[in-house]
Amino acid sequence: YVLQSTGTGVQWVATSSLNISGGGASLFTDGGDITYLDSLTDVLSIGTTTDVATSTGLAVYNRDLEILAGDLVETGDVADGGLAQDVVIVGDYAYVADGGNGLEIIDISDSVNPVEVGDVYDASGSARGVDVVGNYAYVADYADGLEIIDISDPTDPVEVGSLLVSTLARKVAVSGNYAYVTAETDGLFIIDISDPTNPFEVGNVVDGAHAWDLVVAGNYVYVADHGDGLEIIDVSDPTNPIEVGELDNSVAAAHGIDVAGNYVYLSDFGNDTVDIIDISDLTLPVEVGSFTSSAAGGPEGLTVVGNYAYVTDWTAGFEIIDISSSTNPFKVGEFDDGGDAYAVAINGNYAYVADYSHGLEILDLGGLITPTAEIGNLLANEISTDFLRVTQALVSDSGLNVNTNGMIGGQLTITGTASSSLISSNQLTALNITSGFIKIGTSTTNATSGIQIGYGAICVDNDGECSATTTGRISSVSTYSGNSDLAETYFSNMELEPGTIVSLEGELSVTEANQESTNTIIGVVSTKPGILLGFDDTSTRENERSYPIGLKGRIPVKISNENGPVKPGDSLMLSSIPGTAMKAEGTGTIIGIALEHFNPEEDDSYYSETYINQFIDD
Repeated sequence: YVLQSTGTGVQWVATSSLNISGGGASLFTDGGDITYLDSLTDVLSIGTTTDVATSTGLAVYNRDLEILAGDLVETGDVADGGLAQDVVIVGDYAYVADGGNGLEIIDISDSVNPVEVGDVYDASGSARGVDVVGNYAYVADYADGLEIIDISDPTDPVEVGSLLVSTLARKVAVSGNYAYVTAETDGLFIIDISDPTNPFEVGNVVDGAHAWDLVVAGNYVYVADHGDGLEIIDVSDPTNPIEVGELDNSVAAAHGIDVAGNYVYLSDFGNDTVDIIDISDLTLPVEVGSFTSSAAGGPEGLTVVGNYAYVTDWTAGFEIIDISSSTNPFKVGEFDDGGDAYAVAINGNYAYVADYSHGLEILDLGGLITPTAEIGNLLANEISTDFLRVTQALVSDSGLNVNTNGMIGGQLTITGTASSSLISSNQLTALNITSGFIKIGTSTTNATSGIQIGYGAICVDNDGECSATTTGRISSVSTYSGNSDLAETYFSNMELEPGTIVSLEGELSVTEANQESTNTIIGVVSTKPGILLGFDDTSTRENERSYPIGLKGRIPVKISNENGPVKPGDSLMLSSIPGTAMKAEGTGTIIGIALEHFNPEEDDSYYSETYINQFIDD
């Protein structure tokens, strides 16, 4: 081979087979700004002499191909004079809590030229934290508490709900129907947001220090407390949150927090450290590693993605910490432009930094860019993609968030808890099933599963024209029920057995019917109604319980032989035994028609054992 000089640089040119071994030898072209492998028409293999690639290209056999983080480069920014303190990325938009400027919405589809497209200004508040779920942004607005903003039109966001908390709201995280808000000296607030226009507090944990930042993971909230370090709170019952673990460990000022696997990552502003805490035992968290920043600032916020913690370091800018070893973290990259980096969000190849004095800054992280990829097994902390197709199975240990479209050719299995918000202003189809079935629960008889739709409706038709737009309504072309009577909810202070004939006392109250009363007979206490009306009615009198009173259909009824044996087709009326029917003779109110034989000389059972008795139905 020979060394050849060209107009753009110097390259090695092979005149025959070229074996490269050891260090020093290379076969690259120096193109000035770029160095590249020249004239590759076959496969370059690393780690083997076997052709393991399917075509021309690079084959790495039984080795790792690692793209390392390093110093970052700013690609774009939006500075408008606010005090940016938090940022969330959803799709092509960055949602920035910008202090006195309120919530700002920035189009980041062009990372070089981000543009603010909408904002909600609140003169009395100071936006400190933000989270976005569905068509709503939830803002921790300091003295103004929690504010809920409709962002279905990013160019025209509108506040639709708010709730003052007892002290200063700093950060917010949303999970399911609840917003979790840190509020400095008053700890953690849990707020029901199932109706965004009417949020209300359901729970609170107070510890007397300064609750600063938080992360919600499963049934637990992890709080970075300015004075008390790490606090772990069980929120499985949102109305009764309980602290189950904590770690102070000389933490001077815990300001930022993230959770990944069995570890909590805590930024300690006062000690200039990022602490790594093992939470495999939630009741006994243990610090296992720590990184001390040499920068002049102090760690403020942080986000963990893969093997890296991305840390905003206040006046010292932005740092990247390698946390692949929990006991030995070390810095691999940084960026500092003289601002005051406060919070960071990672999305794709970019870091989005909320800078207290410079607004939103976009930093290029580098990474792997390819038009297509065929991967046998992919382990990723986060995948951001416009289109994801899964042909076998999709397993998510923590969460699955699909903002636009998801196509699953195999099964989607959820083994833990899942939540989804169907927002009233959303006019798009949230879930589309073109074939197959949804199965809930198991084949065991004691399975407890179901569907709960808050502020929702169901519509089933045979022409595709119906619309589920009326809250609380189920609409269908036809309805099938395994049980056989129509019942309404009534109330009584008596103990009424199924099959008892009842009469109306007044309002919604009934009593056991008897021949001495002039009250109107209205029905029979049902065993298993096919349709129950008025299930959420309440009694108008004290000490009453509800009963399903069968009005129409096939209903088991108490019966006597006072007028002799009963055969199918006989009319039934009230006997001298209260609440009990007999064969009708003479005058009296006809209760119904007998569908079975009853002859105590042949069968002394109180209820029949045929299909009419629904006690044996499943």
